[in-house]
Amino acid sequence: MEEQLTKMMKMLSENQRIMEENRKEDRRIMEENQRIMEENRKEDRRIMEENQRIMEESRKEDRRIMEDNRRIMEENQRIMEESRKEDRRIMEENLKAMQTTLLNSRSEILQVMRNEVDEVRNEMENKIKELEERLQTPRPTITTPAEFSPVRVQPPIFDGQTSWTTYKKQFEAAALSNSWNDQQKATALVVALRGAALEILQTLSEENQKDYTALTTALELRFGDEHLRQVFVAQLKSRIQKSSESLQEFAADVKRLVHLAYPEAPQDFQDRLAAETFVNGVRDSEVRRVLQISGFKKPSEALIRALEVDAAYNSSPRSNVKIRGIGVEGEVNPIQESLDKMSENFEKLAREIIAEIKTGSSRQHGGRLECYRCGRQGHIRRDCRVRSPAPMRRSQPRPRLHQEQEN
Repeated sequence: MEEQLTKMMKMLSENQRIMEENRKEDRRIMEENQRIMEENRKEDRRIMEENQRIMEESRKEDRRIMEDNRRIMEENQRIMEESRKEDRRIMEENLKAMQTTLLNSRSEILQVMRNEVDEVRNEMENKIKELEERLQTPRPTITTPAEFSPVRVQPPIFDGQTSWTTYKKQFEAAALSNSWNDQQKATALVVALRGAALEILQTLSEENQKDYTALTTALELRFGDEHLRQVFVAQLKSRIQKSSESLQEFAADVKRLVHLAYPEAPQDFQDRLAAETFVNGVRDSEVRRVLQISGFKKPSEALIRALEVDAAYNSSPRSNVKIRGIGVEGEVNPIQESLDKMSENFEKLAREIIAEIKTGSSRQHGGRLECYRCGRQGHIRRDCRVRSPAPMRRSQPRPRLHQEQEN
């Protein structure tokens, strides 16, 4: 019995020892866990602090980048402002240069026109003298009345308001279709005259009114435009699109001027010149730049491309501020209007000179010649004994365009 008690006591002691060791091991494990947890907390704090530091540095870097961007934007705005000022200055200089060029060109053109007028007058005087000599030469009277063939094509009316050259082509076509001879053509032409053209018959005898060659010669002297080619060439060189003129109207007028200035030139030359004049004269600078990139051989191709580009620009909003060579859109309109006004004045002057030439070509009164130098009748200028006065030079003030811009 005692042995059993002793064994039991030993077992209890052993159990207590084991339990004590277990408690110690548990405490050790708990302490180890606490230590690990503490280290984890410290590591978490370190990571959080590192993240905060990184975030702070990122915020500082973002602020620095924003500041740099703001500085760059201010610099770009300053450059754009300087560019606008420079572009405005260049435009003003170009405008002044264009004004000077136009004034010089106008003086040169006027001088060329005056020389052309003198040459034309001399030529007309010679032709009138030859015509007068022909009128004084007796011709056999034709007593047999003209028998007209049935009229298939009626010639149009000519009143002197349209081009004589164009009308003559129409009349010749009608005469060819009707198989008329010269006497029949003369009679039909007299019947077709109206207004100022009809008054030319007062300067012709009845015999010459029946002479188709004499009749057309008189009409050519009065209404012909062969001697006005230099005027049409000058108009073509200075022709630009007007502010109220459509692209189609501008292209049609350019083709008309090219045909009048160079009627005998090949069609290929006329097409190329018309296309080049149209492209360089388009009023819209952006459309003109696009057209100048391509080389057009025909004005119809340039017109179609111009309409396409203009429609594309009109369908999308365009910025008012343009950089390098393109000023503020609001400032271009007055300049363009002034150029249009100068072009209109030049065309008006050219029309007046043309009217003067045509009026001067009919200065006959009752079949008598009139001198262009002294105004007396009975002789022509080359036979005049009155010395011509020296031409007076008139100084014309320079037009002041856009005075508010220059100030």
